[in-house]
Amino acid sequence: MGKRFEILVCRFLTEWWAGESAQKRRADDLPFRRTPCSGGWTRRHTDGHGDIIPEKSQRFPFIIEAKHRKSWSWDQLVEGKNPELEKYWGQAAESSERTKKKSWPMLVFAQRSTKIYVRIPRDMWLGIRKDCPELGKPLVQVREGVYWRWQHFLKTVSPAAVKSYTSKA
Repeated sequence: MGKRFEILVCRFLTEWWAGESAQKRRADDLPFRRTPCSGGWTRRHTDGHGDIIPEKSQRFPFIIEAKHRKSWSWDQLVEGKNPELEKYWGQAAESSERTKKKSWPMLVFAQRSTKIYVRIPRDMWLGIRKDCPELGKPLVQVREGVYWRWQHFLKTVSPAAVKSYTSKA
């Protein structure tokens, strides 16, 4: 399910960030793609941090880890005590620090047939919430991160608000 989940996230990002329809498009024809396991990636893509990478032309500020796992519970999430999700968040955070350009971590995850969730840095939420009042309070706040349902995040956070925040940070 990992590969299919990553492709699903690529489709959502294509529609949200790039403003393009992802319907009836092959996964390798999207501006967001799964990071390949092998090294044959062209120069038109970013330097390959995270599970999903955008074409350079997208100027996408996030390093994304996309995980479809069965080993987390809502209680663990609320308490900030899920080592697996914390590990993936750590990977995204470390990658965002290593990139040549300023970037922020994003964790997109689901469990079996549950809804999809997203985690972004708390400071980013504080920076974009004035431009996105419909976003409201996150479902959960833990340490330096905040969580929402993925669909709610995509509907209420405009790429323009993210671009405005990242250009000032």
